[in-house]
Amino acid sequence: MSSLGWDLRRAIRAIVKQPGLSLAVALTLALGLGINATVFGMADALALRPFRFRDYERIAVLAEIMRGASQRDAVAPANFLDWRRPTRNTQATSAASCDANGPDGGAPVRVKAPSETPRV
Repeated sequence: MSSLGWDLRRAIRAIVKQPGLSLAVALTLALGLGINATVFGMADALALRPFRFRDYERIAVLAEIMRGASQRDAVAPANFLDWRRPTRNTQATSAASCDANGPDGGAPVRVKAPSETPRV
């Protein structure tokens, strides 16, 4: 037990002598522990535990690609309803957002806003 007191006194002297190094070591440890906890938390949530709803492997994302375009766009509401019609035994819903320009004292500002979509 006496060596513990001796070690603590030496550690406090070292911290007082070089506070910059001590601060750097403490920040490095805090950053490393925080990143480690974040990575393992995300791995646990995304890879190790199943999703909290049933039949998640049957989920599909639908998108439209216009002729001559290389980018996927959201499905138009009418097309979604047409695609949904032949398969009445399938549950389907849609969600989307739209971008709009809003005024901000004369200069247009890009804002993201939810859009109304049909819920079937």
